[in-house]
Amino acid sequence: LSFSFAGYVNGGSANAPASVPGRLASLGFGFFILITLASYTANLATILVAKSGKQGINSVEDAIQQGVTICIPSAVKQVLLAAHPTMRYTEIKDTAEMARSVQMGLCGGFLDTTKRFEEILAGRQAQADCDKVDESDGALKDSDVGCKRDSKGKADITRDCNFIQVGPLVTTVATSIPVSDRFVHGLGWSMVDAINKGDVSNAIKKFEDAKPQSVCGAVTSEEADELSLPLESMVGTLCVSSAFQFVALVL
Repeated sequence: LSFSFAGYVNGGSANAPASVPGRLASLGFGFFILITLASYTANLATILVAKSGKQGINSVEDAIQQGVTICIPSAVKQVLLAAHPTMRYTEIKDTAEMARSVQMGLCGGFLDTTKRFEEILAGRQAQADCDKVDESDGALKDSDVGCKRDSKGKADITRDCNFIQVGPLVTTVATSIPVSDRFVHGLGWSMVDAINKGDVSNAIKKFEDAKPQSVCGAVTSEEADELSLPLESMVGTLCVSSAFQFVALVL
């Protein structure tokens, strides 16, 4: 048993049999090791290459260098262009149309909030686009808003699962509201009191379930299964190796 494991990790038979049956058994075992290790190496390389190929753009700078048109919100247009004046862009007034714009080929990527991206991966934007068609009474077609449907005619909520979030934070937008100096002291103490009482923690827990849940996990698993080597591909190797072992046993 120790020779078997040693042969497997060393890539070949660990002993040198003198008899013909022993040599046949060693040859069959060596063939099995050869195919198994070669298959594992090739499959691992395929998965690594496929994963690296999906992330050809890792930042806004990469997109600009490659000449990719980026969909940007109107609200932060001036800020983004000041930081990246050479950016090729398409201005989007309604950020709910970001995913749709990419799917329709208006741009190759988009800049949006993390919250919006979570909603996109949850399939909410894909569902909203198809709902817009359904509510238009025939005035809109699926192709007009990038709606994709499954075989049952329902909205394909996995439409946007080919999107990936890359790169660091691009810009920030202040959302605080300035108040009069007369209220600063009172508001400060009220916030401290709310934190000490646990009101803030309770509010966070209350809305934890409201966070959009991604529908793209299953798709990712299917892609991994497609790249992995199926068990059936090793049947031939097992048959050849077993044949050698059987002949060696008979002899």
